[in-house]
Amino acid sequence: MGASGCCGKLFVGLNLLMWLIGFGVVGYGVWILITTGNTSNFLSGTLIFTYSFLGIGTLLVLTGLLGCIGGCCESTCCLKAYIGIMTFILFVDIGVAIAGYVEKDNVLDLTEKLWDELNDETKFHIQKELECCSYNGTDEYTTLPDSCSNDQGTQFMTFCKDAMELWVKNNIPIWASIVGGIGFIQILAMISSCMTLKAVEDSMRVGNLE
Repeated sequence: MGASGCCGKLFVGLNLLMWLIGFGVVGYGVWILITTGNTSNFLSGTLIFTYSFLGIGTLLVLTGLLGCIGGCCESTCCLKAYIGIMTFILFVDIGVAIAGYVEKDNVLDLTEKLWDELNDETKFHIQKELECCSYNGTDEYTTLPDSCSNDQGTQFMTFCKDAMELWVKNNIPIWASIVGGIGFIQILAMISSCMTLKAVEDSMRVGNLE
């Protein structure tokens, strides 16, 4: 048995994409964890962003895998479990969006925690792209990296704390669009999963009558 009709194929395709994205997120999170030397602190309960990153990636992998199995094998058990999980995720998304809006002024304070959990390569990339140097003071480095200067060798005088906060504020419409796009994909996956489940149940009902 396989995915029923175009809706079933769309459902499997969406979950395959979700599965691959999840693996990418987990892989990037593990890479940052290893290259920052924070592996020994993983169970300390202090790596908030690392936990969140790995948690999101793991959830995407498991949800995508469950959806692919449910769609390809036409398993009503997997499809019902998938619908339940996606419903829960949608409620969580709505809660996070509301909390983010209410606490929008305090969200920017989290950039310091995020900076502390990044590896050097990611920090250097941010410094080069945002034309800033260190989070809130050059004493972070004993020797300034090349990413703290432009191609002419002129040092960036802006701290990354200010540059990151300005970048977040300037890109709020883009973030809102990304969140809206993710929500749309989740809703599309929910609708296609319900239609696939109905098609599978109808097929099983017809088979039993025969």
